Amino acid sequence: MQKNIIHVMVVEDDRDEAELIGTLLTTAKIPEVSAEAFRVSYQTTLRGAMAEIAKEYVDVILLDLNLPDSGGLDTLIKLRGEAPSIPIVVLTGAYDRKLAIDVLHRGAQDYLIKGKSDHQLLLRSVRYSVERKRAEEELKRIQTQLIQAEKMKSVGRLAAGAAHEVKNPLAIIMMGIDYLTRKFEGPDEKTKMIMQQMKDAVLRADYVVKGLLNFSSLKDLDMKVTNLDEVLKESIALVRHAMEKRQIGIVTDFDPHLPMVKIDRSRIQQVFVNLLTNAEESMPDGCQLTVKTYAKKVESGSSVGYRTEDHFVPGQLSVVAEISNTGPAIPEEILENIFDPFFTTKRERGGTGLGLSVAKSIVDQHKGLIRIYNREEGGVCAAVFLQPVD
Repeated sequence: MQKNIIHVMVVEDDRDEAELIGTLLTTAKIPEVSAEAFRVSYQTTLRGAMAEIAKEYVDVILLDLNLPDSGGLDTLIKLRGEAPSIPIVVLTGAYDRKLAIDVLHRGAQDYLIKGKSDHQLLLRSVRYSVERKRAEEELKRIQTQLIQAEKMKSVGRLAAGAAHEVKNPLAIIMMGIDYLTRKFEGPDEKTKMIMQQMKDAVLRADYVVKGLLNFSSLKDLDMKVTNLDEVLKESIALVRHAMEKRQIGIVTDFDPHLPMVKIDRSRIQQVFVNLLTNAEESMPDGCQLTVKTYAKKVESGSSVGYRTEDHFVPGQLSVVAEISNTGPAIPEEILENIFDPFFTTKRERGGTGLGLSVAKSIVDQHKGLIRIYNREEGGVCAAVFLQPVD
């Protein structure tokens, strides 16, 4: 069985002390900790430590506060500023209660006295520091998720109220425009233009209202066992004309043995049409769109699934639909907000910022997962992960 490797960086200018720590980590035999679980690297200066964490992943840092290029609490503060997510265990030559409290308040995970810590204490401090830091990060992530979920609920309630309040007046205005258009027999060109502009404005407002209602009414789903490939084919047919007008090629790679899924067909089609349209709009003319389906088991530590809110666990089968294009990458600051309600980069082209929010809400209701990311080979991929039928 392959063991997880913990990369420990020892930042200590006393070479003998550093090598002793490394030996304790790599040769100790404790039942719950394998000696093969550690890889140790060494740095003698703060600058060297910062350079290493900038280019290589480090799980935990053992830090001597007094280095040739930095001393005291400043060493910890500077390193924490450079690597806030990496747990740090402070090493010191003598016990100082005030210093111990200060370093813990400054974000260190533990405080050890050099020469007084046996291999068991050192190993457990390293392992527990890593686990505590992971637990802290998980807690922050869950808190952020809860805040986002509450925000989505609030926006949904607001959207529903606003949409219903606006829809009836819009209908009355549209009826008035139609009446005036009929009333004026043979209106001059300027009157015609004004009437059409008024009608277009009302239709635009009605489109926004419908988006708000879609966003706020994702409750009842008509769930049926379905072949996902068929839903994708129907979705492609709906957007094919727009693609052909811009000479965008569509390549499909459907898995003939794809497991069935239990979904609301029309809602998932709505998701796919939105993703296909976004992909088309983000590409220059003459590019290529690829639509692919396959089944895969979620791997432990994978960037997809394995977390509770993703509805998937390691080893579980997922049914995947990928829509990828050869257009430009999406800037990271946009990716971070891409599913937020009313967030859009297409405001001047009539975008409401609700399409991807609605898509995510639909997929969430199906206990699925949606991811949008830049591909290493170029272009953007949107992937939808759904639960197969048992």
